Order: sequence, then C-alpha cells, then structure tokens
Amino acid sequence: MKEMLDVYDINGNKTGEVVERYHHQIEGNYYLCIHAYIVTSDGKYILQKRSMEKKYFPGIWDITCGAADAGEDSYTAALREVKEELGLELEGYEYRLVGRNIYFDCLNDVYFFYTDYSVEDCVLDPAEVMEVKSVDATELLSFINESPFKSTEYFAMIKNETERVR
Repeated sequence: MKEMLDVYDINGNKTGEVVERYHHQIEGNYYLCIHAYIVTSDGKYILQKRSMEKKYFPGIWDITCGAADAGEDSYTAALREVKEELGLELEGYEYRLVGRNIYFDCLNDVYFFYTDYSVEDCVLDPAEVMEVKSVDATELLSFINESPFKSTEYFAMIKNETERVR
C-alpha cells in the first residue's frame, strides 16, 4: 500500500497537494513528522533500534518517529507510530507537544508521553524495530547531543522538557 503524505510549506500550512512518500523531495515542500518520547513508569525513556529493513538509517538507535499520513494530524500520527512500532497504546496518557523542529524536508512535532509502560510491555514490529532499551535522562541527552541528526536547538528543547519533569 502506498503511503500518501500532505505537502506543507515552511510555516506548516498545507499546500493542498498530496504526494506518495519518497516522491516529494521538491525544494520548499515539507511533510509533517513526529518524534515521540515515551517516558516509562520509572521515569526513563524508551529508545528503539531501527530495523535493518528500514530505508533510512537502518540499525541505528532512535526514538519513535515517522511521517503523518495524508489527512492525519501530528498527535494522531504519534499515537499510530508508537502503536505500529512498539505495540503501545498511548491514547489517554498525559502528553506534551514540546515544539517543532525542521530537519531537511520534515516538520517534526516533538511529543513527550508520560505512561505506566516499561520496555517489557513493548511488542515490536520486526519490520520497524529490532530491539528497545530504557535510558535515564542523562543517557537520553547524551544520545541526542552525539547524534549528527539533532541540532543544538533540538537538544535544548528535549533538555528543557526532561528538566521540567525531574
């Protein structure tokens, strides 16, 4: 099944165009993505190792992320991505949209979900995720700081949220 995505401008306004995923790289066009940080019952964060089958960045550790389908808002996309990749149902849990980060052609809405889950509750989709682990805030921030894909502004956004809840 083809994944269809809404096209947005730099300000997050839909252009009215819908394109097939991976066929939209036109300068000035963006698509909506999510980053979902899952805070576990013991105050740790779930990281996942991307499947070797993934088109982009196979085998790397990351947080749950993905693109919003056409017609989908970022919150709904975050719930869907976490359910698809980790088997966790997040609807009804406390959450915060902590900001938006622009990376290449993605408008990344960044969410923190506060749950009573642990890594043992995850049911992995092997096409998406190889393994999961939980890390504390210090490890999470170190991971983000060392990532070539995360900007200093992104790091500050995540750091502010982890400090807010300590």
